[in-house]
Amino acid sequence: MSQPPPSPGVGQRRKGPKSLPRLPLSAFSPPNSATDSSFPLPASPSTVHPDSIVDAHVILRDGDATLTSWKKEASGTLGTRIGGLVVALPDAQPDNALTALKESGLPVVAVMAPFSLESTEHSLPSSAPFPISLYTTYAKTTPEAVASLNWALSQGKPVDIDALAALPETAFEGFEELLSKAVVDVATVPPIIISSFLPPPHDLSLSIVQLMKHPTYREFQAQAAALSLYPTLHIKFLPPIWDAPTPPTPVDPSVPSESTKEQTEWKRRIKMYLGPVIEAFGYQRIIFGSSPPPASRSASAAGNWYEIARECLAELGVEQEVIDDVFGKSALKIYGDGSSSSRDSSPTRARPARRLTPTSDDEIDPSQLVAGARDETPPPQNAPIIRASLAFGGSTAFGAFGQSVTTYAPAPVKLGKKPTFLPGQAIPQPPKVRKKRQPRFVGQTTKFRVDTGTGTYDATPPMPLPPTLTLGKGPYSSQYRIKRAPVEPDLSQLAGPSTIEFVSDHPVVNASTSRKGKGKAPARVQHRERSITEAELSPEEEEGAEYVREVPLAVVHGQPQHKNPTTSARQKNSTRLVTLLMEDNRGESRESLLAEVYVPLRESQNAKEDGYWAYAEEICQELQTSAARIDGPAKVFVLRGKYRQVILRVNEYNEDNWVRGNVVIKPDRTLEVVVERDNPPPPRGSVTLSHKRRRSPSIESDSRDHRRPHSSVDSPPVAGPSRQHLLSPQPEVGVEEKDEEAIHKKTVQEVNDLLTTEDEWTTFYRSLGRTHMVGVLSCYTILQGFVDKYVGKPTPSGALIQSSHIAEALNLGDAIEDTAEKYMERCEATIHLLALYGPSGTRSQDLEVAGMVKDTSQPGYGQKPEVALLNKLRALDQQWRITER
Repeated sequence: MSQPPPSPGVGQRRKGPKSLPRLPLSAFSPPNSATDSSFPLPASPSTVHPDSIVDAHVILRDGDATLTSWKKEASGTLGTRIGGLVVALPDAQPDNALTALKESGLPVVAVMAPFSLESTEHSLPSSAPFPISLYTTYAKTTPEAVASLNWALSQGKPVDIDALAALPETAFEGFEELLSKAVVDVATVPPIIISSFLPPPHDLSLSIVQLMKHPTYREFQAQAAALSLYPTLHIKFLPPIWDAPTPPTPVDPSVPSESTKEQTEWKRRIKMYLGPVIEAFGYQRIIFGSSPPPASRSASAAGNWYEIARECLAELGVEQEVIDDVFGKSALKIYGDGSSSSRDSSPTRARPARRLTPTSDDEIDPSQLVAGARDETPPPQNAPIIRASLAFGGSTAFGAFGQSVTTYAPAPVKLGKKPTFLPGQAIPQPPKVRKKRQPRFVGQTTKFRVDTGTGTYDATPPMPLPPTLTLGKGPYSSQYRIKRAPVEPDLSQLAGPSTIEFVSDHPVVNASTSRKGKGKAPARVQHRERSITEAELSPEEEEGAEYVREVPLAVVHGQPQHKNPTTSARQKNSTRLVTLLMEDNRGESRESLLAEVYVPLRESQNAKEDGYWAYAEEICQELQTSAARIDGPAKVFVLRGKYRQVILRVNEYNEDNWVRGNVVIKPDRTLEVVVERDNPPPPRGSVTLSHKRRRSPSIESDSRDHRRPHSSVDSPPVAGPSRQHLLSPQPEVGVEEKDEEAIHKKTVQEVNDLLTTEDEWTTFYRSLGRTHMVGVLSCYTILQGFVDKYVGKPTPSGALIQSSHIAEALNLGDAIEDTAEKYMERCEATIHLLALYGPSGTRSQDLEVAGMVKDTSQPGYGQKPEVALLNKLRALDQQWRITER
């Protein structure tokens, strides 16, 4: 064994970039050949052929038991390389066909006997000189079909199913149900072969670009992925049902001709379907056949289809092994001697399964013991111990004894991967270990322990921290949905008259109270999250000021209740159920909604007639935190006489902006609420006085507004002294910049939701795949109807719809060859000019235009009849304008 080259020494190392290993010159020289001095190129797809071909789908027509027509069609390459046939017997007199096939001398691998899924009685041919498999045609899923397929699979023979009727989306689920139910109680499921699936039925008028985005192609990919989940299911590669004969093989492919162009177009389309099937099934589960399905009405020669199928597979860049499997070996494994149909007649007896552990002494049969096998005589002391060897093979070279010995399979030994080196490759060096950097002043610092206290102990409890906000882009983060936490008050701090303070989001300490009780009791801390159940403000004291929810004066932890002089007045302020009768006017029709919230109510002087007072902020918060919340954009207001009182605005991001104020509740505790679409947000730099739920700390002010709202309901006065620190609302300067791309995507999605509700949405996509003039004009008419109906109108988020939004929502850029802008311009111009010069034109009615409009013929390659029609209409319009001048 040669030693690896030594590592270069220190003296040979140089600074600068590392030198790369050099390959020997022999790597760049051509192979040794006496006839060619150039590199070998990959084989052309036209020259790649399988070693042997097994045609797995040859239909035996009535009166042609010797396959005379098939021999004539396969007279070329297919006939010279044929190695086997799988013949489908006719429904009538299959025994006579078997006799004729036996006498014909053809290399028949197997025959397929027909059976019906709707029949309840089934039988196999009594005697057959070839292996038997079964085939049938699927129509629909019924209990009889499930029972018939279960019978066929129970025979242990391959089953072919023509699944043409299962390809539509509505019927494919039923076909999957048939396969799932038929294999329930089958011990070993034999191979199931599906035909009429590769390639599926297809409209040749669709272009390749349209086919890639067409719903039928995406549906085919999904069906291929679903069928591949059945492990014993195979796919037959048969001539397609495209309502056109299979293109003949050109005599000279290098010379352009009509047949060459047609065959190239077929191969492009077939490869689009062949690629997803190979990706889902693998090449081992694809089988070649030359006869088209029985439902096909187009002529197809076996030799022509073989050439197209072989070149399609070879042009995908597969190896020779793949070509051999698809065109021969896979069919032999399924239908030939190795298939389940012929295992019962195999002369080789099945061997018992190997055991993972040796047989114990208790499990050995005494009749199978060999003389000397159980000899327990101890060996001589000076002689080595010789044990009997264990057998690991299944060879019968040792006679009957070799077959009766039970063997076990040894565990595979995992060998380590040995390093290999190429000529000129340097030995990889291990990474260098970095030295840990020493800290600065390491000689002047050390560790020490603190054993004594550093100061006096402060018994004052720490100030509570504000609740943590979970920031985020969504409107349902805790930044907008703060739950009220229960607070246990200290009665020693609330024994005196109540003090109302208006504070920011962060807790503040009452300075006056803390100065009076300095050193006796901790200062009182107030939070915004406390509920309002005690001191309330009248409308004239509350307007323009922000309130704080006081802590109730109640018994805490069994302590006696302290009498407060304002208790009798505050008993009228209790939390009650209020019914909100809401009318939503944002849609095309008015929608009536009902919601119930619990809010504190304050009785007026005459509650039976005038009703109650409530805070608008309490109502908005309870409503927006419930399941009946109002999503934006919306403007919510209540009616007070003939005036509208706006209490809430919700923007397109579901951020709530409410206005503080008093709301009149009817004596029956109901409130009428109206919801309308909110106007677009104000321009950048505008000032608003509404308080957003996401508030920022503001500056305190002693100003107070004493204006009293005009209402017949009087708010009860607050008993006891009260001192108020008011907060002046600070305007929000500037609006957050919106991401234009996100707004555009949202607008397109909203337009898509609107278009999918239209009845002509499905018709538009059906007409979009048609290239004749009638189909194009149908698309133009529907598209122009969408433009006239929606362009200029706002979406639910408030953005105005443009024609580009409609084009992007319909995916016009992916479905057509031109750009979406050109398509929209051409559509608008054509519809406008047809109204002037079409069959029902208001200016003139041209006969040539009328004929072009009704043309249903498929255009040729590169022809665009819609462009020719538009040019004709523009010429007529120009001529009319010249005449009018």
